[in-house]
Amino acid sequence: MSSTFEALFNASNAVLSWDWDQRTFVDWLKKFEPAMQGRLRVLSVGACGDILSEWLAGLGNDVTGVDWRAYTLSQADGGPDIPPDRTPNFKFIQGDFNVVEFEGGFDMALACSSIEHFGLGRWQDPVDPEGDAKAARRVLACLKTGGLFAVSVPYHGETGLSADGTRHRYYSAQSLRERLLPAESYEVVDTVMGPAFGGEMFRVARKL
Repeated sequence: MSSTFEALFNASNAVLSWDWDQRTFVDWLKKFEPAMQGRLRVLSVGACGDILSEWLAGLGNDVTGVDWRAYTLSQADGGPDIPPDRTPNFKFIQGDFNVVEFEGGFDMALACSSIEHFGLGRWQDPVDPEGDAKAARRVLACLKTGGLFAVSVPYHGETGLSADGTRHRYYSAQSLRERLLPAESYEVVDTVMGPAFGGEMFRVARKL
């Protein structure tokens, strides 16, 4: 493990002690880091409150973050807005992920507890029952062949899909596969189950 990454990983133990999603991603990234070859292009889907974008940029990768809301580093703790240009290599775009323009060809995409909110109107974003599926299709189109998509969503059994009002959707193993990570487009390479919100699933898939 590189000294730079090790310092970031160790710092995460305290900063992310409350956040299962981001801590799980960092744990997975620790395993993946030796396979990183050169500078990666990374897409962060729903980057508001996502410290991972800054960390990945701090490792020397080029990170593009998109969110409907203004960028803040510590959203869950009510933290202040942070200028998105404070970290080199991190570009933040505020707007509808399914509409805003950015260049594709990403090596990795991450949606850390974000895509389940798309299209529900919780953040005054446009209501669209297919908002999450549309976002997933856009991620697929933006990834290089062999690129990785790491996504975490609330989990609720083996079948079905439901929504908790405007708060978020609950996915099953089946609906996550069919709606966000279709078998004809992705090979699943890792899955972690967690306790957050009564059930959480973190999954990493490689674009075929």
